[in-house]
Amino acid sequence: YVYHEKNVICGFCVLHVDDFLIGGNSLFQRNVISKLVSEFVVSSRKIGNFSYVGWDINQTKNYIEIDQIAYQEGIKPIELNPARSQQTEHEGSLTEKRQYQQLLGKLQWISSQSRPDIRYAVLECSLMANKPKVKDILRLNKVVKKMNKITVKIRFGIPFCNIHDLKIIAFSDASLSNLPDKTSSTRSFVIFMSAKGKVAPLSWCSKKLERVAKTIIYAEGIALGRCLDEAVNLRQTLLQILNVQDNKDEIVLPIIGVTDSKSLWENINSTSQADDLKLRREVASIREQIELKEIAEVKWTPTHLQLADCLTKAQASSETLIQVLTSGDFSF
Repeated sequence: YVYHEKNVICGFCVLHVDDFLIGGNSLFQRNVISKLVSEFVVSSRKIGNFSYVGWDINQTKNYIEIDQIAYQEGIKPIELNPARSQQTEHEGSLTEKRQYQQLLGKLQWISSQSRPDIRYAVLECSLMANKPKVKDILRLNKVVKKMNKITVKIRFGIPFCNIHDLKIIAFSDASLSNLPDKTSSTRSFVIFMSAKGKVAPLSWCSKKLERVAKTIIYAEGIALGRCLDEAVNLRQTLLQILNVQDNKDEIVLPIIGVTDSKSLWENINSTSQADDLKLRREVASIREQIELKEIAEVKWTPTHLQLADCLTKAQASSETLIQVLTSGDFSF
């Protein structure tokens, strides 16, 4: 729920079951929150630093930080005795399968909320959830070990600014035939809101590509298309929250797509068409989004600045992405 007064956003209320997350000015407190409190019994009310649906939230004058460190500490690996650990090709017992799925669920939750650096590893493990072998259990335990090497506090610290300073930056990446079946590919994205050298994450994902791709450029094309679709949906939601619209002179919250595939970038900006008919359709869709001004532009970036890289490859470093998330600093 978003509250506007004279076309200006004054507050919001997010509801999860019977937990409310509220923020706003004095007008919102008076016209909405006071009535809400008088209507319902509020057993607990916390301001500033508190926990909400598994997030620990810390507010300061200049930024808000969220983390799931307490939740992370409760995630434990599956115990296997030394003899069982050697039976790598044995299928897991019913108990081990249940433990695998329970642990996987916890890792899926934390990797979707605050730990994108383990998201790809969790994706690989999720493909083995129906019939995990002992080697899969050991792999899942390695994900827990990797997660526990660091703790992450995501910072949301975009400074107060004119709405025309805001933009959405959408990083997209893909990897060809890299999943355990050696056929399926991976797509990923990380989407930020950005202004004045500061960024705040809006969404990220690491998923099995919906189609079998024969070439990396086709996989990258699908990945970028899905990424831009997500960015467009996020932009529309933000415009509704902020109660603003585009005008004929300037696009509010312009979307910049980012890929490290130079071949794909060249295809998008070329006047000729790709030889691959499937790729041609993906490129045509992206070009249309640019022509309709749904997307401002698509840029190329070198791989070392591709923030979505670690969401498609096991060997890719997540250091840059974590640095951006924890500092909130990034200029593009």
